Amino acid sequence: MKTLLIATQLDYTYFANTRTHHMVEQFIGRFSKITVLHKAHPTGNTLKEKIRSFFTINIKERQKTPCSIIEVSPLFNAQNGLGVSLLGLGNPYALPPSIFKRILRRVFSSMGFVLELAILPSFILAYLIKDRGRYDVFIGGGVWAMALGYLLKKTGRVKLLVVDDYDYSPGSQPISRFRQWYTNLIEILMLKRSDLVFSVGALLAGLRMEQTGKHVEVIPNGVNCALFKKSAGVKSAHGPTLIYVGAVEGWSGLDITIDALKEVRQRIPDIKLLVIGHGPDRYTEELKGLVHSNSLDDNVEFLGIKKYSELPAYMGRADIGLAMYMPIELRKYAFSLKVIEYMSAGLPVIATTETQSGVLVESAEVGMAVEYEPRALARAILRLLEDKEFYKECSERASKTSAEYDWKSIMERCYSLIESSYGSLAGD
Repeated sequence: MKTLLIATQLDYTYFANTRTHHMVEQFIGRFSKITVLHKAHPTGNTLKEKIRSFFTINIKERQKTPCSIIEVSPLFNAQNGLGVSLLGLGNPYALPPSIFKRILRRVFSSMGFVLELAILPSFILAYLIKDRGRYDVFIGGGVWAMALGYLLKKTGRVKLLVVDDYDYSPGSQPISRFRQWYTNLIEILMLKRSDLVFSVGALLAGLRMEQTGKHVEVIPNGVNCALFKKSAGVKSAHGPTLIYVGAVEGWSGLDITIDALKEVRQRIPDIKLLVIGHGPDRYTEELKGLVHSNSLDDNVEFLGIKKYSELPAYMGRADIGLAMYMPIELRKYAFSLKVIEYMSAGLPVIATTETQSGVLVESAEVGMAVEYEPRALARAILRLLEDKEFYKECSERASKTSAEYDWKSIMERCYSLIESSYGSLAGD
């Protein structure tokens, strides 16, 4: 078992802290050759650049010894929610007031399947142009990455087909039932055809076993404990502060967090919220408008994207980590990296009930899991900030529990399972 090909629909270059990054970091030295083939994040600042990017296939290769990285910008590469953006809507999960816009919203979303159908041929083309190698192990993340692995295995170019099941893909289609249907169909088919499946959490693993009848291994997301422990050890002087790190999307829960701050501020006037991350400009502006209309300008800071190495310093300025995700299927099954990173930094976490994040927070007793509504969130914030003994217990348990999720030990188990499956395959 010497060669490994990883294909992912997340941009390995644009996003600096994905599961794939930690997988590669821990597998270097275990494989003599590692290739990462990934879909590029849509680019272009001007309209002309965006149009050119949309109608061309761009394939790049760069070496990062001992890892080779192939970046694919497929034909029709566009950000998710393009139709929503064209209609001037910020949040795809909120119904537009106009019936006409509701109809167009659903039509545009259904048309998105044309854009998605270009991903697999673009992946195949990139493989044929830049690689053509044979691999002992293929790990695929995302529906079309799984499909690439299946085709390579059928043509004898891959021996062991592994699915890294880090997301419930149909959940990323909140508007079009047609796209939900075919995404679900392809995803289940690929899972059934794989040799080994890793699901990111127990909720998703349970769903996959129900869908496929196959055994599924749980390989959760992890944390660089050495990096984030710095936050727990060195706290900078600050007032009561909440922090959200991640995508600034309609499902992030930042809208209800801003609503909750109105109630919290009545008892804690100097409460602060730090928002670190990126998202659609229109939705970010909606959130800033909500902040301003509630006279919370002095309480909320939008800090934009920060380097992964800088996150511990910001968490050192905070007291509570937020994972108040909208309880939709996409977030219900997600095992948020940030929850473990908050915990490693010694931050109690507030998460939404009946999500994987909420299950972790409740079972480990590292904070509070509450209903997805502003008043419940406000009560949880006040409980943690005003009950010092409860806060201390949650903080200590968070720091201790996070050690169980160190990336090194998680990927050690991941490699052992791959090695065992490969051995079984070779023995058949």
